Amino acid sequence: MIRNSKTVLKCTNCDPSYKLGEMNLRSIIRGKRAEYCKGFIGTHIGLDAPIDYNEKIDQLICPFCNNKLIDTGLPVEDFHLIGKSTDWNRQILDLMMGLHDKDLIEYQLKLNQFKIQQEQHEAINEQERGSNRPHCPTCGSTNIKKITGAERAASVIGLGIFSKKINKSYKCIKCKCTW
Repeated sequence: MIRNSKTVLKCTNCDPSYKLGEMNLRSIIRGKRAEYCKGFIGTHIGLDAPIDYNEKIDQLICPFCNNKLIDTGLPVEDFHLIGKSTDWNRQILDLMMGLHDKDLIEYQLKLNQFKIQQEQHEAINEQERGSNRPHCPTCGSTNIKKITGAERAASVIGLGIFSKKINKSYKCIKCKCTW
């Protein structure tokens, strides 16, 4: 497993995120995220790598170009939070890294804004997933059941054209409405 660094490491000489793909590791970086992670190492969790790779990382030496790695001091969790909140915008990452070095209090305030934004985004996504569920037009309940072909056939056989299940797809468990 690649060193589970608590902070993001940076190589100024090469692009470790590109080199990781050459190692035939599980590909986790694509598109905008690939550009965002360019030049950083220690952001990839759960990847298998040779032991000598991990030893070099522990010594803050780039395993690809043997250049000295720079410990940015930016926590890995913050790195990913900033990326997700800004649609993987590298310029904002660079600004936040500078702010982390210069004014930690302002950095924390901005990071809290990113956390709130991310929580709101997740809440909206959860709400959208819930609103796409079918619900009863009478009582609004999502406790519904799809009417099977066998149920519909039994109802038509029993009640004929007076069956409530002809041309109906769902039945509400709560209020027994069919639609």
